[in-house]
Amino acid sequence: MKFNASKSNIICYGPKCTDLNIELHVNSIAIPRVNRVKYLGVYLMSAKSFKVCWLEPKKKFFRAVNGLFSNCTSTMNDTVYYIV
Repeated sequence: MKFNASKSNIICYGPKCTDLNIELHVNSIAIPRVNRVKYLGVYLMSAKSFKVCWLEPKKKFFRAVNGLFSNCTSTMNDTVYYIV
């Protein structure tokens, strides 16, 4: 199996994550340290405890919903009926 260092990142968690100066090299290619990593659609943030950023998925969801609503407004009536 070949390791692809260009698609890899280092992210640190824990109480001393800001104090660490890590340099990791694989096949003479430096792997960068980052503050957030995208994994399964959400961003994992570097912090003292486990932290997930939901900002990007929320923006994509509301962008899609607003796009659907903007296409539906011309065919919708002014009166909205609720069935209970």
